[in-house]
Amino acid sequence: MEETQTDDPSDGPAGLGGWLILPLLGLFLVPLTALTRLAKDTAHISELWPLLTAAQAAFTVAELAVHVTLFFAAPIALLYFMFKRWEIFPGWYMIWWAAIPVTLIAFALVGYATFPEAEAHAFDEETMRAIIGSVIGAAIWIPYMMQSERVMNTFVR
Repeated sequence: MEETQTDDPSDGPAGLGGWLILPLLGLFLVPLTALTRLAKDTAHISELWPLLTAAQAAFTVAELAVHVTLFFAAPIALLYFMFKRWEIFPGWYMIWWAAIPVTLIAFALVGYATFPEAEAHAFDEETMRAIIGSVIGAAIWIPYMMQSERVMNTFVR
């Protein structure tokens, strides 16, 4: 008797389980940590606001808007896509992970140019830790989303 292989999702792991739990947990934690970080940053910015130039104020507002979008709104949208098991989830998740280090590096460079008096803080230890962590996260989760049988069975098939 000859065995035939099918593309039936029941042939392999499917559903929100296995290693897919880690991105799920991360998507829950990112908005929570973003809110606490935003509260801290907003309090600090409100103290310094009168001292900022127009360019510095514009950069600060843009940075806050992008961070709210990237670290609060995007994870919530991705959670929605994930729980609905929409086919677009893996692609948008990979785009999100790719955008994080690019955004962090871009804002550090623009911040360095916009705030010359604070050049030591542009690539300080906290910023470098965030950039390196996001690069490592992207290096782990982008290939996972591309190659995981569970991801394919849950979202694509």
